[in-house]
Amino acid sequence: MYITRRNDGGMFLALFTHNEGLAEEEANPPVLGPVYPPWRQQERIESKHAGGCSCAGEPYYYAKYCPVHKSTYVLPNTNQHKLYAYVGRVTLKQLGHFMMGNIRIGNQWLSVSGTYGSDGNSMDYEKVLPQYRHHLVEVPPAIADQFWAGEGGWNSAGSEGPVMHKYGMSLLRDLIGKDAVAKR
Repeated sequence: MYITRRNDGGMFLALFTHNEGLAEEEANPPVLGPVYPPWRQQERIESKHAGGCSCAGEPYYYAKYCPVHKSTYVLPNTNQHKLYAYVGRVTLKQLGHFMMGNIRIGNQWLSVSGTYGSDGNSMDYEKVLPQYRHHLVEVPPAIADQFWAGEGGWNSAGSEGPVMHKYGMSLLRDLIGKDAVAKR
């Protein structure tokens, strides 16, 4: 979300949250059952129906449904409602139907698209390299709750837009000083 605008871009509020799907993948190592060649597919089907491992020869993500492996499957406890914010300079340009740009966090460049960096949604916290995560600021719970409760805003800011803009401006003031923001 742009919080200031200039011809050469403006200051952009990017939001990040934890990716539960990625956390689930990282917490569970692949479980690979025996791989059956195509000419032994009937054997694979029979082993599933005989109470054996139901993920035999299947991709590992079926492990949580397998009667043999489901006890080892871990669902990590991530706080999906925790938001992190970053304010940086971005120039969005039209790319097909999307407004795309890049934001620099430390020495890492991330692609952003539309509002908040992911077309009205928050971006994945895990995409920011661990050595640059200290640049992100945790959004206070009262403001984060308004973000999650916001209505509308498909591919844009919804009812939470004014609150997020005000919060982004406060981050910018803290970042570069109140006098510099007043001149923009």
